[in-house]
Amino acid sequence: MHKTENYTMQTRTKILRWAVYLGLAFLSIPASAQQSARITGMVLDESGDPVAGSIVSVNPSGTTDTVRTYSDKNGNFALLNLKAGSKYDVLVQSFGYKNFIKRSFVVTATDNNSLFVRMAPTSIFSTRW
Repeated sequence: MHKTENYTMQTRTKILRWAVYLGLAFLSIPASAQQSARITGMVLDESGDPVAGSIVSVNPSGTTDTVRTYSDKNGNFALLNLKAGSKYDVLVQSFGYKNFIKRSFVVTATDNNSLFVRMAPTSIFSTRW
């Protein structure tokens, strides 16, 4: 093998290596840009007692793609694997309480996305005769 052929082969190898590195770098950009986020919180009644078994639903604002969970015996809930940077509509429902609605709640990957929900009781006398 001549000296110039060896030099050309080394140059081609270096160029190919750099092309692979750049390709891998560009492929990793979308993966890091789509970080997941979560919403955590607590559901309480007006006196500060936990409201266990509340249905906590979220959907990206303007859509019907709903994710649901339930509050535990201490009123805590967690909704995981949400899209960071999105706005979500949050609905909390529990028997004997008025619905709690929070619209366009912005969820970020780095912030603590917490909601403390105070549920107001429904009145048995609220029905019109």
